Amino acid sequence: MPKNYKALLERKTALDAEINVLEPGKAKALQAAHQLVREENRDLFGAGPLRQDTGRYRNPKTGETWSGRGRPPRWIEGRDRKPFEA
Repeated sequence: MPKNYKALLERKTALDAEINVLEPGKAKALQAAHQLVREENRDLFGAGPLRQDTGRYRNPKTGETWSGRGRPPRWIEGRDRKPFEA
């Protein structure tokens, strides 16, 4: 292993060049993996479908929103939720 500063800098330059050659391939591979996960709608470990967004509901009178989780607010409780989808 080189011991002097100049030799280490030359080695660093060579390694940086190798990294730059490999990096575009890595980015393409990650993009392909993300696309496959989106298309299959599965998590990376195959445990099942990804959790779907619960949606958002908006009160047209006040602009208040509800995520669809937990106890429903009074303005939507017992009503059809479709007209309130945001």
